[in-house]
Amino acid sequence: MVVEKTTEVRAVMRLGMGNAVVVAVSLRRKRRESNTSS
Repeated sequence: MVVEKTTEVRAVMRLGMGNAVVVAVSLRRKRRESNTSS
């Protein structure tokens, strides 16, 4: 049970990190587009 929980937590952490990276990249792209357009 403990091992399963730890694996789930690790998977969630990986997903969270991946989402954070995607959001950061999307924000950077939006900023670059807004800067270039302006």
